[in-house]
Amino acid sequence: MTGHLQRLQEIAGNLAEEPRALALLALGSIGRDRQRLDEHSDLDFFVIATQPEWLLSDLRWLGEPLQWSHRDTPDGCKALVGGLFHEFAVFGPDRFPGVAFEPGAFIWVREGFDTSSMVPSVPGRHDHEWLRREILSNLYVGLHRWLRGERLAAMHMVQ
Repeated sequence: MTGHLQRLQEIAGNLAEEPRALALLALGSIGRDRQRLDEHSDLDFFVIATQPEWLLSDLRWLGEPLQWSHRDTPDGCKALVGGLFHEFAVFGPDRFPGVAFEPGAFIWVREGFDTSSMVPSVPGRHDHEWLRREILSNLYVGLHRWLRGERLAAMHMVQ
């Protein structure tokens, strides 16, 4: 879906204008798994920044219209922007290695920033409020995987 990729490029452009941003890493169907990209895809990505909290507390860099957002982890957020579901995290470069993720594709990297330390690890536990919001977002993603025809993936997300 070109709309998803255009949206990702808009985010990259917004981040390039922000001096605290260092890189944008696309994951899932907008990363290395683009054969799965369709109208039911969401935008999964990581942003690397010198001041992650600043980007997490002011989401204007995502673009407009921001219709809904949910801070699901200390580093992560889910948002509905312009009708597209975004699932992302913002990390400082010192958090790598140590962040759990599958291989992705760098969409934008600030000149001089070294991405070689990005290696996955195991995630931690969460509280009840986090679990309730996580269930809501998993139901949303699961519904769209069902509509895409990915029955097993949908069942996994909903369970």
